[in-house]
Amino acid sequence: MRVLPPEAYTNRELAQAYSWLMNQPEQIQRLGTTKEAVICLYKRAVRGGEPIHESPTMSSDAFQSDLKNLADVVRSFEAPLPTQRSPNVAPTQVPQVPGTNGSIELDDKSWKMIQMVKSELNLSHDMEAIRLLVKVGFERVSSVLPSASI
Repeated sequence: MRVLPPEAYTNRELAQAYSWLMNQPEQIQRLGTTKEAVICLYKRAVRGGEPIHESPTMSSDAFQSDLKNLADVVRSFEAPLPTQRSPNVAPTQVPQVPGTNGSIELDDKSWKMIQMVKSELNLSHDMEAIRLLVKVGFERVSSVLPSASI
């Protein structure tokens, strides 16, 4: 049964609905579990609304079938994939900046900051994080010191 929005009713209407419900088949009586449900059933019948039944309609059967099919499709995505060997890829080298020796000596705190930026921004190499930190740091310093420019 489709749920209808709540409706105002009087005690008289509730009594009429209850006596109407007692004259209905058992399957309909089982639907009247609350006062609101009894009123809903009664008003639907009085207004000549759609038939009241518990058996699913054809569209709900099709809907349930579609849901089962979708569940099967979802399960197929969740199934573990057979392991595939990926081709060996040579590690990429970060181009060295001219004039540097390629190794940077920093304290542990600086390396932790670099690793955090690299991880949070999903960067591939430490040098990407270092360049980012230098660029952002320079922009901040430039805003404070007007003489700092390139």
